[in-house]
Amino acid sequence: MVPRISSSSRLINTVDGAVVMEIKSGLMYTSDPVGGRILELIQQGLPKEQIVESISRECEESNVSRETVRRDLERFIEQLASYGVLEAETLTT
Repeated sequence: MVPRISSSSRLINTVDGAVVMEIKSGLMYTSDPVGGRILELIQQGLPKEQIVESISRECEESNVSRETVRRDLERFIEQLASYGVLEAETLTT
């Protein structure tokens, strides 16, 4: 599955994390730097498994297991979808 950011969402990524504005709802969401990196990888069009690989590699020094990254990514994607930040049709394939 390749998650995709909704066309009604605007993303600003900084070293401190990301800020996402969902235009339809008018709400803003923030994330930490790891969430910002995930959003960046989603914007690049990477499938979930490549995002897991990339984040696992980048967090190697923290000894975070690939399974923990995968589980956290799933939860983050579900949360983004519930906010309308991700396009729903990209989540079911």
